[in-house]
Amino acid sequence: MKSLLAGVFITLILAGCAQDPKKIVVPEKFESVQQMQEFGEKIKDLPKEDRELLGDYIIGGLGDGVKKIKGTTVGEAIEAQRQYNAKKKQEEDQQKAKEAKAKVELEKLKQQLVQTITVTVTEKFMEAGNLENYDLSNYVITQIAVQNHSQKSIKAIKGYLTFKNSFGDTVKNIMLYDENLDLKPNETMQMTNRESTLGSLDRKYQEAELAELQHSFEAEQIIFTDGSKLALPSK
Repeated sequence: MKSLLAGVFITLILAGCAQDPKKIVVPEKFESVQQMQEFGEKIKDLPKEDRELLGDYIIGGLGDGVKKIKGTTVGEAIEAQRQYNAKKKQEEDQQKAKEAKAKVELEKLKQQLVQTITVTVTEKFMEAGNLENYDLSNYVITQIAVQNHSQKSIKAIKGYLTFKNSFGDTVKNIMLYDENLDLKPNETMQMTNRESTLGSLDRKYQEAELAELQHSFEAEQIIFTDGSKLALPSK
């Protein structure tokens, strides 16, 4: 009799033991704070990592493209979230690798452009307008030398010549754009930029001496006479 009672007691104890939290069905939605607290009590013995994965699943961490399935257990939800996180990390790593590769290729292209041509400002001066033709403007003349360092003739160039003062502030940008060049290998040609001072806001550039300014050129495109080209990607 005693052994029978002991067996029943043990059975009751085992029946009263907490259910495996991973077999609990995840509620489709929580109707109250009390329901959330009760659910939290049932899963409190899960490892911290599993609780965090489950939390992400419940609040929609799987994203818009994945639906929660009715009847999903805690264990299934944790595994689904773990797989999603692994996939997401893989995609993020692939994107980072792609961006890093693109950055390296862009820097390589910029270096090719720099090595292909040199743009140097040789002179800057003011020129008076022709009063006989009723031209009351003055003009800022910028003389520019362009040297081709490549082994191919250049047909066209596009880029920006930037002037900065001693503080590093940009005071002027001049766009160099010419589609009808015939700049042979290792040759240098002169270009002239002529701008009226009437209505111009470039007073700092107009009044500065060339020696007071630093200039640099960034090419965006160089087209060769054979049809090939070097071109930065569109912004």
